[in-house]
Amino acid sequence: MPTNTGEEMRKAKPTGINPIQQAAIFENHARTVRCDQVIRELVKNSFEACARMKRKNKKFAGQIMIGRLDLPGEFKHKFSCIDNGDGMSKDRVVDYVNNLAETGEQSEDGNFGYGTKVSAYARNKEGIAYQTWHDGESEGSFVRIHKAKEGYYGAEWQQDSNDYRLDLTMDQRPSFIKQNGGSGTIVHLLGQTQQEDTTSMPEDYMTNSLLCGRTGSEHWLLAKLNTTFFTVPDYITLKCRAAEKTFRVAKGHKHHLDFYSKSNERGVLNLTGAKLHYWIVSENDARKGMRTASPAQRQSTCLVKSHLGFMHKQEMIRLEWNREGMKCPLKDWGLTFSHKQIVLIVEPLNHTPDEKRVTLFGPEGKEYRELIPMWREEFKEKMPKCIYDLEQKLMAENTEKEMDLTSLYRKIARDLKQYVDSESGELSDQTDIPLMTGGDRKNTGSRTSNTEGESGDILKESFGQNPYQASIIGEGKRKRVRTTSMNMCPIVHRRKDMEDYELEYNYDNNELSFNMNLKLIDEYVDTVKPDRMKRDLVKRLFVEDMISSLVSRIVYVRGREMGLTDEEKKKCLDGNSLLMSLQDKFSIIEKIKKQLQHLSNKKDIVIEHEDNTRSNIRP
Repeated sequence: MPTNTGEEMRKAKPTGINPIQQAAIFENHARTVRCDQVIRELVKNSFEACARMKRKNKKFAGQIMIGRLDLPGEFKHKFSCIDNGDGMSKDRVVDYVNNLAETGEQSEDGNFGYGTKVSAYARNKEGIAYQTWHDGESEGSFVRIHKAKEGYYGAEWQQDSNDYRLDLTMDQRPSFIKQNGGSGTIVHLLGQTQQEDTTSMPEDYMTNSLLCGRTGSEHWLLAKLNTTFFTVPDYITLKCRAAEKTFRVAKGHKHHLDFYSKSNERGVLNLTGAKLHYWIVSENDARKGMRTASPAQRQSTCLVKSHLGFMHKQEMIRLEWNREGMKCPLKDWGLTFSHKQIVLIVEPLNHTPDEKRVTLFGPEGKEYRELIPMWREEFKEKMPKCIYDLEQKLMAENTEKEMDLTSLYRKIARDLKQYVDSESGELSDQTDIPLMTGGDRKNTGSRTSNTEGESGDILKESFGQNPYQASIIGEGKRKRVRTTSMNMCPIVHRRKDMEDYELEYNYDNNELSFNMNLKLIDEYVDTVKPDRMKRDLVKRLFVEDMISSLVSRIVYVRGREMGLTDEEKKKCLDGNSLLMSLQDKFSIIEKIKKQLQHLSNKKDIVIEHEDNTRSNIRP
């Protein structure tokens, strides 16, 4: 092994790369980097140039404009970004824009000086043009990076200056820079040809961008900026224009989420190795209590509808929402009912992005997605009270109609129409379907109320003039039916004063007492193992499934001619027999699991019935 004996030691030869192979690497990256990534890189570079000026002058006000700037000459139809930052020095500008890992100072997010190069070169073979005036210098620089005819990317040789850079005078500065401090930079994306209009929305924007086609309107650039950057530094004004007639100010993702939420319905939750930002959003300006824009207008300029996001250093890395090919991810976070009104953004701590900025890695090399299950379960346990209360409220509202047995009664009545025992009576034409539920017929004409289980004479209009006329109508046909005293469907009492395994059915009064403390219910719920948020819902579904099953059994036993006497039917419907009918544990559990899946997948969980008849279930 060589030792230092006073002779100058040879330096190690630095690694290099064939420039043509390097060009192939750039073009390969272009296939996998998001088409709008270069926009992020341009704005981020301008942010950092403005930050350097802010450190020099505390009163500095940053100005950035991006998109269709309508600059004169050859750049009129080229996508451009201009800022009033500190610019690039004429001695270093060629190295900054040409060398792969060259930068004036290390970027705060670790881009190492190749963000723009990786994301922009292959999509702009005609070139990327830089015009810059460095703070404190008396002349500026022009540099163009393009793909040379030899097949590699590099700085264009300028014949007029016999150099890779061309001098620019101070008079050549646009008015924007002159009026905002005197220094700054303009970057132009020249596209693949001289004729290409690079201000248009990228062809693959709808499938290969951060928003993935969330908006394809004229405001696509504004939506991109408002979503990519969680916040815009308060001393910087960021304006953009794509197809719009005027420039629009981008204020960042957080600004719009706060605008459409109340102060007590947003916050930050500390998770293991991450911060979780949450909002309950509405269609109204929460500060004024009024609607300021249509949903279509809001969605075209920012993303405030329900979504799950992942953020790194004030920038969004990934967004997930309910769209084609992707179910709403928030349902898995315990938000079965409230997901349409919730936004969650997870900010992993001590993570770094890959060079394409599509994922994050922790200090141990783990990708952030490996930690999502842990964060999800932790959120369910620590769910903010405002979200928990909203979920509970919507759960109660949206499952209430699921418990209505009216539809079940009608189905059974139609199915049993050929089995109904009819008393002798006058034949009559009936054009509607009076629904018969509960109570016993007495000679006085009074009956047990369908809603209270007590005698009463208040009857709903849906029962018609004669509430004891059980009739069934065929589809589109008029049928002759007989007056009957057949009240098939029982009144249901939900009772909390019964023993663990007790059920009661009064055959004569046709009343079912359902035990809300039935031990089978908790046993079946525990088998499903729902999370804390869904336990009450699962229990409710089991209760309603059991009640529906018992009601069906009662109606069919009473309504069919099976050669049984009333006494024999009573034995078939006593409490013990009904309890035995609920022992098919795994079939019942599978049915409930399907109902949960159905509820989670429904576009609108509230079910609208064909009629307004209320259930006769006693609460």
